[in-house]
Amino acid sequence: MESGAREERSFWGPGDRYTFLVTGEESGGSMFALDCVVGVGGGPPPHRHLAEDELFYVFEGSISFTMGDETRVIGPGQSAFVP
Repeated sequence: MESGAREERSFWGPGDRYTFLVTGEESGGSMFALDCVVGVGGGPPPHRHLAEDELFYVFEGSISFTMGDETRVIGPGQSAFVP
């Protein structure tokens, strides 16, 4: 993908940068993938999805996830699956 096309697929959320890698439309509704750059203290507020699972992979830094009653911090090379 050309860098200009990638820029058009990116947006700034509440302090974070999200880039669409694969959309539901492109995958026939089977998946959706984002690349997220999240600053210190950033990320979405606590929320839940009723119909989707989420998988997160950390390339650098660390991030904390709360899944039910469990809070877990993951770092580079680690992932979190949130059903």
